[in-house]
Parts: sequence; C-alpha cells; structure tokens
Amino acid sequence: MSRKSYAIAHDPELRAAIVATAAVLLSFGSGLLLENAAHLNVDAPLIAVVLALTLARTQRGADLRGRLIGLVVLPLIAVAASEIGNLMLHHPNFGDALFALAVSLSIWLRRFGQRATKAGTLLALPFVAILVTPIPMPPGHGATGWSAVIALIAFLSVSVMQLAAQRIGFLREQPAATHHGESQRTKTAVPASTRMAVQMGLVLGAAFIIGRWGFTPRWAWTVITAFVVCSANRGRGDVVYKSLLRLAGAAGGTIVATLLAHLFGPHDNRSIALIFVVLAVANWLRSFSYAYWAGCVTSVLALLQGYFGEVHLSLLATRLEEILVGTAIAIAVSWFVLPVRTTDVVRRRVGDALVTLGELLTALRNDPADHSALHALGARFEWNLNQVQQVATPPRAYRVAARHIRLMQRGRFSQLADAIDAVQHCAEPVRLLVRSTDTPPDARPERSAKNLVEEIRRNLGTARDVLATYRPPSPRPEPTPVSVS
Repeated sequence: MSRKSYAIAHDPELRAAIVATAAVLLSFGSGLLLENAAHLNVDAPLIAVVLALTLARTQRGADLRGRLIGLVVLPLIAVAASEIGNLMLHHPNFGDALFALAVSLSIWLRRFGQRATKAGTLLALPFVAILVTPIPMPPGHGATGWSAVIALIAFLSVSVMQLAAQRIGFLREQPAATHHGESQRTKTAVPASTRMAVQMGLVLGAAFIIGRWGFTPRWAWTVITAFVVCSANRGRGDVVYKSLLRLAGAAGGTIVATLLAHLFGPHDNRSIALIFVVLAVANWLRSFSYAYWAGCVTSVLALLQGYFGEVHLSLLATRLEEILVGTAIAIAVSWFVLPVRTTDVVRRRVGDALVTLGELLTALRNDPADHSALHALGARFEWNLNQVQQVATPPRAYRVAARHIRLMQRGRFSQLADAIDAVQHCAEPVRLLVRSTDTPPDARPERSAKNLVEEIRRNLGTARDVLATYRPPSPRPEPTPVSVS
C-alpha cells in the first residue's frame, strides 16, 4: 500500500464517516421496520436518518454519562419538537415563533458550561429534523409518542456503532475538553452566547416571515439556509466566509441534484441509494471544506424532494433564490445585531494556546521528569490548536486577498493569520517534545529538545508580537460553538 493510500485509510475523519454511515443505515432500517409495524408515514425513517446524521457528529467523543443523559433527554425533546411541528402546520405564526425560541434557547444554554452546551445541542437536533423532512408527521397528537421512539432509534444506532468502533480500535476518540462557561463575564458586557441566541432568534424569525410570504409553499429552504449559516457563528468574518461557501456549495449541489432527480423520477429507489452515498461522502469531505458539506447536504435535500415528486426543473431557480435570501438574512443580522467580532474570537483562542505553550515550557524547565503533566499540557495544546484552526480560515483568506487586490490593505486582521501560523508551527515541536519524554535518550529523534524548545519560543514570540498590537481581550470568554448542521 502506498504512503498516500495508507494515510487515507487511517484518516480519522474518514473512519468517523464510515461509522456515521453505518449508524445512518442502521437507523434507516430500524425506522422502516417501525414505519411498517406502526403504519406511519415515510417520514419516520427520514427523521431517524436526519437525527442519526447529526448525532454522529455531535456525539463523537461523548463519555458514558453524556450518552446516558442524551438517552433520556432526546426523546423528551423530540416530543416537544413534534408538537411544535404540528403547530407549524396548523398555526404557522405560533409554531414558527416557538421553533425560533427553542433553537435560540439551545444556543443560550452554552453559557453554562460543557454539559449545558451538549444539552443545547440535543435540544436543537429534533427541530432541525422536522425542518428538513419534506413529509410532515401525521396530524394530531398520536404521532407524538412515535417521535420519542424515532429519537431513541437514532440515538441508540449512533451510540452502538460509535462504542463498537471504539472498542475494536477503529475509532480513537479523545474525550471532549472541559468548558467552564462564562463565569468571568462582566456585568455590563453581553455574553457571546446571549448575542448568538438573539441573532439566531431574529434570523429564524425573519427567514420564516420572508420564506412563507415570498416562497409559499416551498419556504423551508430559506429557513434551512439561514439556520445553517448562523448556527456555528464564530464571528462576523466566519459568517460571511461560511455564507460564501454555502452559496457556492449549495448552488452546485442544487443544480446537480435537481437534474439527477429529474432523471430518476418520483419514488425511484435509485435516488435513495444515491442519497446514502452522498451522505457518506459529505461526512468525510466536511473536514476539508464547509463548501463540500453544503453542496452534499443541499443535494440530498433536492434528491429527497425529487423522490416525493418535486422534480420540475423550474424549482431550481426558486431554490437558489431561497438560498440567497437565507444567506443575506444571516449575514445582515450577524453583522449588525449584537455582532461577535472575529478579531476578538481569534485573539482569545490564540491567547489560550499561547498560555498553554508557556505552561509547557515552564514545566519542561522546572520538572522535565513529570511525564503526566507534560502529556496533559500536550493534550490541552492539541485542543487549543483545534480551536484556533476553527477560526483560521477568514484571516487567512483575507491575507491572501490583500496580497492580490490592490484596494485591500493588509491591516491587522490579516496579521492575525501570522499569529495563527505561528501557533500551527508549534504543533510538531510540541508533539516531539511530549513523545520524547517516554523515549530512552539513545532512541530520541534527531532534533534535540533544545532546538525544539527554541522553535516553540520563536513562534511564541511571533504570536505575542501580533497580539500586542491589539487592545487586551475582553474578560468575557467566548463560548465554544457546537454545529448541528
């Protein structure tokens, strides 16, 4: 096997995508059995698939306690989401308002720490499922209990597959890092989680109003787009950049899927098989670019609607218009209403990584034999590095654009990309240093510990020089966004 093939085969994201696909298939099969046994609509397996797809990502690395909490909480939330879904059908204004409030609440809960963040994520999932499912649950309250059963099916399918994969060593998930909420916030500052909750409420409210008024009866694409673009808001720059990717990916995915759906025709099982293939690819490619995820998911939605009879090519223009409108709503609200500045988010995350690097260097100097402490600091830096990478794209994209467009000044925002690069350059030296603590002196890597430490210090100084050009960061910590899309 070549080196490239070996790397792909051992790619953790590819392995996670394989496990997620297995969980989705198990959830779909179980949903079909439930549909036939209970004489439900075809929405039962579809909702199970949507829940399994999102749970496969949000439950990665979850501990046993977190899974048990989810096992109890998710069915209860599914019952509430089902009732709100019924209201959206029969009393749209009231149901839409409750939907927006529930999703906003799921974001506001992030301010109370890691457990509350996980609970908020679970709260949002059933609402996303009912939004993207083209066939509503049967009318009345009789479907409410089945919603809980469907949620259990999806949750158990994902948990069984992930735990089994971890047991045999196919997945090696690290426990999620502890998040301590916003205990240090000031009295006058508005916490970032509150800002994002308000933004999401306004975004969804506007999307529902404009979607139902301008695109009835196919209004859902406006709301879905606005939700996806705004759901993991890491600052204004992140929203704008992700909006561009969403537009590019969704436009391409919609065009391709609409043409394919037209070729397959309604109720053609080949389109269902293609949907599962696209979902598997989407899970893997998401780690490379959000545009791939947006394109694949949009393709799935178009194929799904085509399966239920919406195969007219005239729908293509309407779908693209709704995507554009939903994106515009998300950008406008995120930019002007209680905005979260990208520079603040990047500075805070880079600063956290620099603190960890400083503690690591201190530990190496004071007690290099304390292997457990060094490994703990190395693991914390890996988590810090992942947090920095999540917000790295907007500053780097701006830096590239400033180099090629004369009218754009390089500015401080693009300088943040230099700080991000400096933190990234510390990754390999930190790994080698931590690994060398468990290696006999005669078997250690060619690069000496002194050279590795010097490289870390050099990059640490570069990043600190960049941050020094800014005002001190606000004492209000920025909550970790959780994507449910």
